[in-house]
Amino acid sequence: MFGKTEKKIDDDKPKDRFLKKNIQYIHGVKGVVVFVDTLTGVNYMMSIEGSEPVVMLDSDGKPLIDEEYAHHSQE
Repeated sequence: MFGKTEKKIDDDKPKDRFLKKNIQYIHGVKGVVVFVDTLTGVNYMMSIEGSEPVVMLDSDGKPLIDEEYAHHSQE
């Protein structure tokens, strides 16, 4: 009832919208977590301490896309 969302999930698609890809430890920061949006392929990062997620950018200033998941946004 409350707090649960039922939705149909195809077997060939990821079940979670966001997946944790990596955790990096950087001097002066406890750690940074990298997530991917499995619907669009866009990568986000945030500190382990709970900062707001930030879109990761490529060298051209465009969102960094994980090609493994990018195709899901085309369907």
